[in-house]
Formats: sequence, structure tokens, C-alpha cells
Amino acid sequence: MLTKEMIVKKLKGLNLDTSQYMLRAGTAMVMLGIKESTNDIDMGATKSYFRELVEKYNVEPEFMTEDYRIEIEDGIEIYEEWIEEKAVIIDGIAVATPEAIIEFKRGMGREKDLRDIKVIERFIEENKYEEVEMDYNSDLYNKILNDKYILDLYEDVKSFESKDPNGWAYHDLSHILNVVKLVEEILEEQGYRKEYIEEAKVASLLHDLGCVTGKEDHAVRSAELAKKYLIDNNINLKYEADVLDAIKNHSDGFETENPMRIALIFADKLDIKKDRLSEKGLEIEGLKETRFINDINIHINMDDVIVEIDADKNIDLVSLGNYYFMPKLFRAIEAFSSSICKSFKVYMNNKEWNIEY
Repeated sequence: MLTKEMIVKKLKGLNLDTSQYMLRAGTAMVMLGIKESTNDIDMGATKSYFRELVEKYNVEPEFMTEDYRIEIEDGIEIYEEWIEEKAVIIDGIAVATPEAIIEFKRGMGREKDLRDIKVIERFIEENKYEEVEMDYNSDLYNKILNDKYILDLYEDVKSFESKDPNGWAYHDLSHILNVVKLVEEILEEQGYRKEYIEEAKVASLLHDLGCVTGKEDHAVRSAELAKKYLIDNNINLKYEADVLDAIKNHSDGFETENPMRIALIFADKLDIKKDRLSEKGLEIEGLKETRFINDINIHINMDDVIVEIDADKNIDLVSLGNYYFMPKLFRAIEAFSSSICKSFKVYMNNKEWNIEY
């Protein structure tokens, strides 16, 4: 029989990724202190981590009614996607909440499960415990960002665009990171959940892969490359449909109910920072003024979308405002704001800035 201390010691010894699994059933009851010991360790893992463990331990998954199961050691069983959005963290390990255990046991409906439910309900009445929201993709963005394949692709994009005599702006990694930052701000300001924002960051990270062969139709190519990348790397996203839709249509307008797509379109247009300009862009009247733009930030309050631009004092706002893209940018800000039922204000170095558009 396994006590709480024995379970923790065994799991620590396996060095599993604690962000990708959750203890369930009787194991969770022991960890919570509802009962003293259990016969084995039951846990659920994310689909991608489950596949990783299948390969690591060279085991054949067994189909069990609704889920696939593997046994990585004697008495340690892992079920594919048997996870919950909320957990109790004990000794650094995610444990199913008492409410989730009750729901599972009601589904089982055995006599011993019904007895356990009464014990768990009493535990809930007599004890306090803190639930946390699980973020199973918390490290996914950084893993993709540091993938040599992705880094090399964006190096190829910059190399390709550097040779393009008509290319005024880069779609390289600097641009990508600017867009990621803005998308994160846009969705955070609207109160979206962290797990949704993390996947929106993944969409932002992959949205210009298709520029490796040119800008024309690059959004569609980017979506195709992104989908292949997710499949090849066994990456399963909860909001994959939103991610791929956002990438495929990020060059379009705001007429969509996909908030990830709206955020990506807006952020992509907003990136007019100095590190985006190519050498050819530095020769274009009006556009070259963006070489003085250091940073752009988004805030959303009850009434307004606020765009804050930080620039060097040398910037010529008249020349910048007359550049053909700037009225498009202001219309995009207006369209985004309207899509979330807000007005908007643009500030340049803390002073409200308006142009005719």
C-alpha cells in the first residue's frame, strides 16, 4: 500500500513533468488526506505528454472504455487526457479537486464509490484547500520559440526579405516578438484566460512562417506550415481551430467572432517599431520616421482602447502622418475598437495624436 510520502517519493524519482499530469481517483484522495493509502498510482496526462511517455517507456497504450492507458512501472497507470482545468497543488504535484473526484465516482457508481463520496463530502465541509487553474501549455510557447526549426525559418525569412528590392519591412523574429507582446496585452486587457492567451501567443509566433517564400498569400502558407508543425511535434492545442484560423486570416478584416484572430490582426498592423524597417524602408519618405518609434503599448478601459506610442523627440509627426499607411492604421484601430464596442485614443509621447483618415 502506498502512503502520501511514498507516492511523492516515487513520483519525484521518476522526474516527470509536473505541469503535464494530474493525480486522480484514490491517489488524489491519499494526497488530500481523505484516506491513508492506496494500492497504486492513477494519473492523467495531456495528450502530447502521454505520447511522449509512450515513446520514452516504449509501452503500448491499452484502450480502456473511453481512454488510452499505459503502465510505466508496476502500479503506476497513466490515462490520456484524464485531466481537469482546476487542481489542488500538494508538494508541487497537481491533484484532482475533491469535487472532481466526486464527479468521477458518481460516474463509476460502484458501492465503494458511493461510500467514498460521503467521506469526500464530509472532507469538503471540514477542510479548506486552495484550487488553482492548470496551465498545461505554460511552457509551450517558450519551447516553440527556442525550437531551432522555427528560429532558422525566421532567419530565412529575413534573408529572403533583405534581398527583396521592394521590401520595406521585415517579417522576421523581431517583428514576431513585437506582435506576441501586443497580442498578449490586447487579450489580457480584455480579461481572457491565461491558457487562451498562451495559445494566442503560439499563433502569433507562427503567423508569418509563410513569408519564407514571399509575402503574397503568406498567411495561407503560414497556416499550412503551422498545422504541419503542430502535427509533426505532437502538439495538441485546446484552441487549435482559433489558432489556425487566426494565422490563416491575419491579413483580413475584423469581421469575425474569433477573438484570437481579431487580436492578431490588430497587433500585426500596430507593429511600426523601428526594428521592423528594412534598409529600403529607411529611404521611404514618411515610413522612415518609424525608425524613431521605440515602443507601443495597449490599454483597454471601460470606454476606450488606448494606444500609447513612445518615440524619440526627433520624429517628424507630420511626415509620418502623411505616409499612406498611417490612415490605414488609424482605421484599423477604429475598427478593432468598434469590434469590442469601444472608442479609441492614440497618444504619442503622452500627448493625444490625431491624423486625418
